[in-house]
Amino acid sequence: MTRLLEMSRQVGPPVMELTVQLANPRAVALYRKMGFRVLREQIRDRVGDFPAEPEYAMEQTVRDQNTL
Repeated sequence: MTRLLEMSRQVGPPVMELTVQLANPRAVALYRKMGFRVLREQIRDRVGDFPAEPEYAMEQTVRDQNTL
């Protein structure tokens, strides 16, 4: 994840977004520690045999939008 953030700061979009299931508090804590903030709580749609599940949509601004 640290490497992805480094790459994003150089060539990616200015904002990195992710989703994480509420049932995974260790991942939520890790992403918060890395600087991500919760945008909203939402329900992930059912995928195959996996049921719908509550999750957070999170984001982090990785660089100025005017920098490329």
